This record gives sequence, structure tokens and C-alpha cells, in this order.
Amino acid sequence: MSRSNILSSSGLIQANKSLKNKNLNLQKLVEITQISRATISKFFNRKPIDRSIFEDVCEALGLNYEEVIEAKVEEQIQQDININQLVSLARENIKEYVQYKCGTIRVLDMEQPLSIDEIYVRVNVFKRILGRVWLTEDMIRNKFYSEIDRFNSRFFEVREERVEGLKVAEDYSKLIILGKPGSGKTTFLKHLALQCMEKKFQSDLIPFFISLKDYSDNKSKLDLLEYLIQEFIIHRVLINKNITKKSDGILGFLLNKNQKQIEHIVDRDSIEQLLKHGKLLILLDALDEVKEVDVARVQQEIREFTEHFYNNKIIITCRIAAREYCFNNFTEVEITEFDNQQIKNFAKRWYLARAKQNTTVLDNSKKLIREALEKTNRFNKELDSNEPIKELANKPLLLTLLCLVFEETGSFPKNRSYLYKEGLDILLKKWDARRNIERDQIYKNLFSQRKEDLLSEIAYDTFRQGKYFFQEEIAKRYINLYIRNLPNASADPQVLQIDSHAVLKSIEAQHGLLVERARGIYSFSHLTFQEYFTARKIVAKASDNQTLQALVNEITTKSWREVFLLTVEMLDSADKLLLLMKQKVDNIIIEDEKLQQFLAWINEKSRRANTPYKIPAIRAFYFSLVYNLTCHFTNICRLAIQTNLSSEDIRNLKDNFNLIYDPAPDLVRDEIINFDLALDLEYKKNSLLANNFDHLLELLSNPDSLQQELQKLKQELNHDSDFDLFNTWWQENGNKWTGKLRQLIIKYRETGHGWEFSDEQKNSLRKYYQANKLLLDCLYSDCCISPEVRHQIESTFLLPVTKQTEIQV
Repeated sequence: MSRSNILSSSGLIQANKSLKNKNLNLQKLVEITQISRATISKFFNRKPIDRSIFEDVCEALGLNYEEVIEAKVEEQIQQDININQLVSLARENIKEYVQYKCGTIRVLDMEQPLSIDEIYVRVNVFKRILGRVWLTEDMIRNKFYSEIDRFNSRFFEVREERVEGLKVAEDYSKLIILGKPGSGKTTFLKHLALQCMEKKFQSDLIPFFISLKDYSDNKSKLDLLEYLIQEFIIHRVLINKNITKKSDGILGFLLNKNQKQIEHIVDRDSIEQLLKHGKLLILLDALDEVKEVDVARVQQEIREFTEHFYNNKIIITCRIAAREYCFNNFTEVEITEFDNQQIKNFAKRWYLARAKQNTTVLDNSKKLIREALEKTNRFNKELDSNEPIKELANKPLLLTLLCLVFEETGSFPKNRSYLYKEGLDILLKKWDARRNIERDQIYKNLFSQRKEDLLSEIAYDTFRQGKYFFQEEIAKRYINLYIRNLPNASADPQVLQIDSHAVLKSIEAQHGLLVERARGIYSFSHLTFQEYFTARKIVAKASDNQTLQALVNEITTKSWREVFLLTVEMLDSADKLLLLMKQKVDNIIIEDEKLQQFLAWINEKSRRANTPYKIPAIRAFYFSLVYNLTCHFTNICRLAIQTNLSSEDIRNLKDNFNLIYDPAPDLVRDEIINFDLALDLEYKKNSLLANNFDHLLELLSNPDSLQQELQKLKQELNHDSDFDLFNTWWQENGNKWTGKLRQLIIKYRETGHGWEFSDEQKNSLRKYYQANKLLLDCLYSDCCISPEVRHQIESTFLLPVTKQTEIQV
């Protein structure tokens, strides 16, 4: 390395005097010395330049270079060399310990730890903490979240911009990563340590992962600097292993037995020099896990350490709402929940890692990998088809639970309430207990069971009001009403108000079941949990007829579907609720004589059908067919009278016609399987064509009549993909084309019997149809029901009321 010199402050004064005395300026000095202007500027700006050049400039100015040189520069250069050597030594020595401390993860019921590198999925963050933004309930819906309709989109899908966590960690020297319980904060921090050792993140730093719980529980109550020095000593971070290998006797004994002697070998000043030069990446995990009695001390230690050794990179993790704290110069970000792609990536990496873990020397590794990928595909497919369960998958902790359950059984439990209860137990009890975390009991009498009762009260009332978001004051009001009735509760309204706020923050921080979506606006973390707690409250009050009747009154309300399914699964006996549902379903169209006649006609046709299917299943088929054809044909007729069609209108037109032209895939999948299998009937793929359903045969198996004519109509509809040309064609031919279709449907769809329903009747049929599907889903869920009630509902399914045996409820 070339040696450099710096002009001293007194030397600068002498150099400026010399310039003046010699009637020189910088340009003339450049010409005299033949040294670049940039180097001359460095000389006068007291920046290091090569020693020989420094001497030449001094000679040109008539200065004694030994008198004007900065005396400390040689020492500083040597110190820089020593620091880099220390960093290199420390990184080499600590590699094995970082891998041991941060390389694996073991959670829940895993029998073995998994490598973090193998299962890690990219983490994203929000650059602002959403719970601190001032918004109204309506603004939350419009600005941040998708519409709350799980039939169309995921619940609480945040529209805020996501930034890759690794990039944010690169950009900020002081960072606090906030997140909900089980959101992957610790895993991300460990990943940063591993990436640092692999020279993919802050490759010139020494990573130290410190559990703040372990630090605060240390009996010696060391300050953070002393604790860090102790870690250097214990793990021999600055000991040259080549020296220790040559010393078999006394030195080896000292290294293993005598910490005081080690302190002489590990120079404390070297550690402090590393800190002063900012050579440490300090990862402080889980501030929320520090006991209440130690919180003030630990926070003060972090502040003092950060202020004294400000050059180092420090990252802290903490649960949202866990503590009131203030760390100057720290940037706060919020870790996001997983999106669809992250969920799929995690599942793939999980099952591949598990396959690798279970591989033996005799195993066929390619076969195991293939089986792992097949299991991943099945997992993703089943998850995509089960939206309520999928909502839980956006938290890494609960996604791990889903992966474990699916790995064990090859499917998700039919009784979803068991799965949700296990997820809630993890968040309420097991997650902290298994890691030996003792949370402070804000309200001593509010143990787990009572927290569930409280959450059930909040969920039931808010869900009945259609409130998926609710103000903080509303949540605290429910808490206030609940805790005032507990043993030893305070009678002082002010104390109760303070306690209510504390309990709310405790539930949010410790369990993540209530979440502050914006400042002062809360919701349940998942719609699934709000539905579960609502059902739990209904089950608790099932002996009250009014409670069950209030539920049954919502049978045509789409948002209540999951509550019905969960309630029948959780009831000791679902007989009463199912009979009430059956009665409510029949009442939807009981007053409409034409719709009752329609049901009678369906029943008569079903009785005459020569098939191995049960009559209720045949009734379901005819009802679905007429209902679907009527609705789709109405949409086509509506479009036919429009003079100008949008591209969306054209797409709807073609989709509706395709459903009429080729109804079997849609109807078989959606209607026959749903109804048929629900009624526990034997069902074989493609066996439908072999049965004597005269209507279906006329629609699908007559190539000389209907199929050829429908094919011609379809070709006309698809004759040109150009939007403008098609729109022109439709304006001229739309009414004529629709007329042809109408005649074909009247001729073939119901063997001459054409049912025409008013808009009001179609609406009633829609409600009746959806309510019956819900009834069957409940009937054949994992519920407890007597054979007598099951038979009673099955045998009267889709019958007009006049033909039903009167049901006694």
C-alpha cells in the first residue's frame, strides 16, 4: 500500500503564507511542479496525497515537509489496515456460529428443524405503518382494501405499494421492522444475517443476531456493549485460530476454562474500534418479548448504544402495537402479509425441503422431488378452491400450520372449525408457550377462554351489523362491558376505560386477532376469524330459539354462508337448525302459485325418468337446467336490444351463448356434482349421457337437429373477432339471431313446455336456488345430524309445499 501524507492545520497556514510571499497561485504552482491541479487542491484541502508528491509540493513552497505533515496520518493508515484485518478475522470466526444461530427454523409440531435458506420466501414491506394513517372507514375501503366480498376478491387485500424488504434493509442504517404475530419478522432477520455471511448483503460487516428476550433475561444485567463484548469472547470472534491450534497446552486450557485470560487474548479495544468504525450489523430481535419490568432498561440501552456507536447498521423487530417507544434516527416499516405468489412459493419450497429432509441414501431423490412437486400442486389447488382457509395462508405461521396439516392428511379437514380453532390456539396460547415467552397480563382475569368469549361478543354484534371495520371506541365499549363483570373488576369508570384500551392493545399485539387498519379503525385480522367467532357465539346461545331464528333469517344473505357452515359443524346436534333452514327455504316461494306449479312439474318429470338416480337428485337437475337456461337466455335478449355493444357486452353475450350451446360441463360440474354427490348418489364421469334424461338427450345427443342448428348460430356469433365489425353486424342482425335462438330453446329445452318467469319470480328462484344449495352444503358437511332429520330433508327436497309431509320444528 502506498504511503500518504496530509497537511496539518498549522502547515496550511504556512503554505498559504508561502503562496502569498512567492506571489503564486494554484495555477502557477501547477505549472512549476507539473503536478495536477486536482492533487494540488487536495494538498490545500488537507486530504491525503502520495508522500513523494507531498514532499515535492512542500519543496516548491519552501516548506520543511516534516514540520507541516499531519503526525497522526501514519497511525490512521495503519489503524485502517488493522480494522480490515479484524473484520476479515471476525467474519471467518463467526460464520459457523451464525449458521447455528440463524440457519434453521422449527415451529409448531415440526419434529425436525428446516433450513431457512431452503424455505425462505422474499419478504415485502410497507414504507408506512398503515395503522397510523388517518382515514375513515369508507376511505379504508376505497383507498387501501379490496371490496369485502370473498366471492369476488380476497378480504382486506391492501392496495398500498409493497417494497422488497432486502432493499429497504440496504437503504437504511437504522431500521425498525414492525409486523403482526407470525408474520415472519424473526425469519427475515435471520435471513439477513445469513445473507451477510454469504456476501449478498452488507458483505463488509460482522453480523450479530441478538434475541432481546435472551439479553433482557441475562442475570448479569449487562449493558448492550458489555453483552456484545461477552458474545465476542464466548464465540472467540477475534481469536486467531492458527495461534490456538499451535498452543496445545496452557493456552488451550485458558481458552476453554478461564474467561479472564480470554479477555487478555481478545483485546477489548479492538472490539470497540470495530464498533467505532461501524463494522457491525446488529440485529435485535423481538423487542415485544422483553418483560415489562425490563422494558425501560432495554430501550434505554438501545438508545445509548445507538447514539454512541452510530456508524453501525442496526435493525430491530417488534410486533405492531406492542410497546410505546421512541428511537431517534430509526425508520419504521411494516412487514406485509404474503400475496398469492409468495404463498405458492412457500408451499413449493416447504414440501421440497421436507422431501430432502426425509431422503435417505437408498431413496430415489428424483422421485421424492417429483412427489413433493405433485403435493405442492395439490396443496395450491385445494387452497385456491377454499377461500376461507386461504385467507389464513397470508401469515407465514398459519401457512406453516396448513402445510403441516395437508402433509399429514393429504387434504384440509372437512370440518374447518377444527382447523380454525387450532389456528386460534396457536395465536392465543401455543406460539408464545412453545418459545417460553411470558407476556404481561394486562388484565389478570382475562385468560384465553375469556378472550375468546370477548372476541365472540365483538364478532357477533359487528358481523350482524355488516361492520367489517369498526372504530376503536366501539371495540373498547365491548371490552368495557365484558371486563366490568369479571372478578375483582374496578368499579371506577376511568380505570375501566384505561383497562379497556390496554386489553385492546394486548389482543392486537400479543395475538394479532384484532388489527388497527388505520388510526382508530379496527377489524379482525381475517374475515374467517370474525365468522368463526360469530358462529361460536351462536352455538353458545343455541338453546335460545330467537338466536337460531335470527341466523336462519339470513339464509339468502351471501355474506352469512360461512357462518351457517361453521355453526352446523360446531353444534352438538344440528337437527334443529337444519329443520329451521328447510322451513325458511320453502317459505321463499310458498306464496307464488306459478313457482309451486313449476316445482310440481319438475317432480312429475323426475318421477317418470328411467335412471338409477334418486328422485331428489333428478329434481335438482331439472331445476338447475331450466333456471340456468332461463337466466342466460334473458341476458342474450337484453343485449340484443342494445344498439351499441361494448367489448364487455360482447364478451358477456358470447359467454352466455356458450353456456346454452354447451351446458353439460358447467351444469355437470356445478349442479349435478354439487347436488348429486351431496345426496350421496353413485356418480360416474360422462355416465350422464347414458341415462334417459329426455331433455338432456335432446339437447346434447341429437347431431341432426339441435346440435347442428346451435353450431350454425355459434358460428354466426363468432364470425368476426373485430370489435367494430361485430358491433355493426349485431345492430343489423341481433334481433333476428336472438329470435332463432328463442325458437330453438322453446322447441327443445323442455319438450314443448316453455316456462316464462317475471323478473320478480326469477329473483325468488335465485334466492330459492342459492338457499337450497346452502342447505345441502350444511346437510352434508361434517355435522352431527340424526338419520331421521337427514331423510326428512332429502325426501322433500325441491318439492312444492303441498306435496311435502309437514315438518315439525
